[in-house]
Amino acid sequence: MDQQYELTQIAQEYGSGGFFKKLALNNELSELWITTLEDKSYRIQVSVDGWHLLASDQFFPTFESLANEISPKFQRKWLLKLSEKLQTL
Repeated sequence: MDQQYELTQIAQEYGSGGFFKKLALNNELSELWITTLEDKSYRIQVSVDGWHLLASDQFFPTFESLANEISPKFQRKWLLKLSEKLQTL
């Protein structure tokens, strides 16, 4: 697994569009630093076990499942964007 690639993909996909107040990629530490729309800050890493918060030992299979867990506003926005994409099919 290429951790840097995974982190970069998430930073590009969710760095704009209003999903977070702040989303920054720290290449040196291989972490994402995010501030949710609820004003909570987190440091996130990815490994072969999945995505996880540095303050927790719980792993999630996808970044989106982790973000949905920590941010109800992310969840609403993500579901809205998914619905919009599905309607264009």
